[in-house]
Formats: sequence, C-alpha cells, structure tokens
Amino acid sequence: MPAQVLSIFEGDYDAHIRLAVERLRAGGLVVVPTETVYGIAGVLNQPAGLAALQAMRQAGGARQNKAFTIHLGRPGDAMNYLGAVSDLGKRCIRKLWPGPVTLIFTVDSKRRQEVARKTGVAESDLYDG
Repeated sequence: MPAQVLSIFEGDYDAHIRLAVERLRAGGLVVVPTETVYGIAGVLNQPAGLAALQAMRQAGGARQNKAFTIHLGRPGDAMNYLGAVSDLGKRCIRKLWPGPVTLIFTVDSKRRQEVARKTGVAESDLYDG
C-alpha cells in the first residue's frame, strides 16, 4: 500500500482521523506527530499491525530487544499492562495523563507473562528488561 500523506491541519479533519483508524484496523501504520515525538503507530495486538511495526523497526536499525512504547486511549487503560500500582503512581496517572510525561513502573514477571498471554504479544515487545 503506497504511503499517503495527509495533514490534519488541511482539509477534513474528521475524515483524516477516520482514514487513520481504518488503516490501523487493517494492520497498517500511521505516523503520529505529538508534542514530544514523531512516532509510527500500529495496533500492537493485531498480527498485521505488529508485523508491520517489527518490519519498520528492522528497516530503521532500531534495537530489536527494546519494547515498543504503548500509547493508550485513556489513562486508566494503563492498568491493563501494570500490576499493583501505588497510590502515588495512580495519582500521577490521574493528574499527568494525558500529557507529555513518561511514567515508568516496575511490573513483576508473573504479571508480564499474564499480559503477554492475554494480548497475544511477546513479553519482550511489551516490557523492557
């Protein structure tokens, strides 16, 4: 599928967002410019999306053993990937997201394996170290 470049600042914003969603659902990739990075997005737990992300990572020479960054629709979605979170951690999620803030949590091995099994995504694609 050839690359199509659309600017959300020109034309029909809603139509461009719908097109991006269609591409993601079909296993395609979308470049997402944010206030902190330009990232390539795919649906991680969709086989075609994951394969496309892995191919891009290989083509770009990125470290193969580095987990993908997971972007969430809602702050509370983080709990799908985390184990026990302290009250401070929950407060940071609630107060700082959405926003250009990275929070790093320790997730125990048992929970990592459970999430990998549940999502069908390799643990090494979800978690560093």
